Amino acid sequence: MLRRLKQRMASFGRDRSGAVAIIFGITIVPVMGLTGGAVDFNQASRDMARLQSAFDAAALAGVRQSALGDAGARLAAQNSLNANLSARLRAYPYTITASNNGTNVRIATNGATMDTTFMALIGMRTLNIVAKSTAISSTYYTVTSAKPVIAQLDIEAGDYNRMYVYCFDNNRRNQADRGRSQMTAIADNAGTTYSFNMPVCKEKETMSYRLYNVRNARTKPWLWETALPGTLIKNNSADWADPWSNNASYNYYSDTENVSGVPTPRFENNVPILETVICDSLAQCKPTSQGGILPSGANRTPQQAQQACSPGKFMYFGWEDRPTGYGWTDSDYDDIRVVVECPKTSTTTTTTVRLIE
Repeated sequence: MLRRLKQRMASFGRDRSGAVAIIFGITIVPVMGLTGGAVDFNQASRDMARLQSAFDAAALAGVRQSALGDAGARLAAQNSLNANLSARLRAYPYTITASNNGTNVRIATNGATMDTTFMALIGMRTLNIVAKSTAISSTYYTVTSAKPVIAQLDIEAGDYNRMYVYCFDNNRRNQADRGRSQMTAIADNAGTTYSFNMPVCKEKETMSYRLYNVRNARTKPWLWETALPGTLIKNNSADWADPWSNNASYNYYSDTENVSGVPTPRFENNVPILETVICDSLAQCKPTSQGGILPSGANRTPQQAQQACSPGKFMYFGWEDRPTGYGWTDSDYDDIRVVVECPKTSTTTTTTVRLIE
């Protein structure tokens, strides 16, 4: 069959009749249009690739100037395009938009078409040129607090107590981790030395504290990690009757929020377990019996700070390891004593720029 086809093609080439010329004349135009179409498509593809690369670079250049607002971001994007596009590519219509104070820049062709050369022979006079790019700039704020100046847990207490610091995001309260991250142990009342770095909290997160309590277990280390969780029951008659045989474990999370600049704990069920006091100096963060301003005594209502922890001052946290109203307790709020210097906070700002389209 191949030999027969070759023979027919050779015969077609030698034919000098008028019919062959007519057929050739009829077919040459679409053949050239279809064959040359590859050239047109190749040119359009190259143009779109070059535009896309230039749009990506320009969108990123724009959001990097977000500090100048929308107008500044647009100008930076335009300058980048002027520097990277040839006159031919600049002739394609495109739009540059900036929003959110220059943190979002989008560049896209706007009805751009390329005139064809060969495909015009078969009626396709233009090809669409499409390129688009969007870049965004996101700024993240992180807050790092210094280690507590004082972190003391009552070594005379019968319960085992361990204190943690963590970051809390109320907007993530319904997530699996309850909005709590970077849980870090810092002290216990068994004499353990903890080597730790303070958590670095992100924007909208607040430094918070957790108390892990195991009843009647300070001298029973085998219970510290294995004690079964207990259930807090208000006015628990069983706990009142025999408060010294219980080895259940309890967790108290402060889930602190800043309310008008004042760190405000939000314990579950509002258990009264923490006392907070603002001291003008470290010397003030001592009990009144030692010349300070910290309250003392059993069976009392804890104080709550009513002002922000401003630079130069200190925040005192006094914990009661058994909340009032949930069984036996002495309500003296000195089982754990923590003093944090207010200004020991550093804020780091990180800006990331990325393409999203």
